[in-house]
Amino acid sequence: MSRDQKLTAAQRDEIVVRLAAFETPYEIRSWLKREHGITISHQFICYLDPTRTPRCPEKWRRRFFAVRDAVLRENGKAAANRVMRGRWGERKVLRAVTALADQFLDVIGREIRQTLAKRPDISDSHRARALSAFVKKVNSEEQR
Repeated sequence: MSRDQKLTAAQRDEIVVRLAAFETPYEIRSWLKREHGITISHQFICYLDPTRTPRCPEKWRRRFFAVRDAVLRENGKAAANRVMRGRWGERKVLRAVTALADQFLDVIGREIRQTLAKRPDISDSHRARALSAFVKKVNSEEQR
């Protein structure tokens, strides 16, 4: 069954209204599944959102912007608060990721310092023997 046959015009209208009211496609998919037992793709929901795709049918584009204007007029502060809550949540996640990255780098730095502290000192005689072995190896490869 195609996506258009799954949904009634009223359900498509409700999707457009919910999109215009700043609901996410995920929230709309959950609502459709919970209320109507219908599963549709994220892409189809985005297809009905003229802010996401220019291919949105003109009927839904007009409906979307009419509802969006009404929502912004009536609930301008609420919509702005929702956007701000989203940005606040994003900043909170970024702070947590930064803190975890800092902790991770601290642990790695500590382990590297411990590893370097455990390595034996290399004396001049060790360096001379290693250099001599390297020169012998290079000379033997050149002679082949």
